[in-house]
Amino acid sequence: MVKEDHGVTISKQTVRNRIKAEGFNGRAARKKPHLTQKNIKARLEYANTMLKYKEKDWKKVIFSDESSVWLTGAAGRVYVWRKPGEEFKNKCLVPTFKSGKETLMVWGCITYEGVGSSPV
Repeated sequence: MVKEDHGVTISKQTVRNRIKAEGFNGRAARKKPHLTQKNIKARLEYANTMLKYKEKDWKKVIFSDESSVWLTGAAGRVYVWRKPGEEFKNKCLVPTFKSGKETLMVWGCITYEGVGSSPV
């Protein structure tokens, strides 16, 4: 490409060196859930509601989450060139979607009183 466009031959290492000299580093892209405008609006409304919660309200809340371990193959990583502090810019993120891969799911929760456990 460079030779065709500019008549100059350069090595891959020269390209890497110039990219590094400009302050870019090769990093794994951060993941973020794919959100529609409807999801974004609902999340904002929920967050604004939570701002009004008092301590007595938080005592009734259970936060739960799930995680998965890939049983078939690797999840794979996408690498991007970015500068320090750019990890959450859209161009440096990779969206996450549901897939049909085989995984082992694990659930857990936390409350006002502390950490809880869930059977697998």
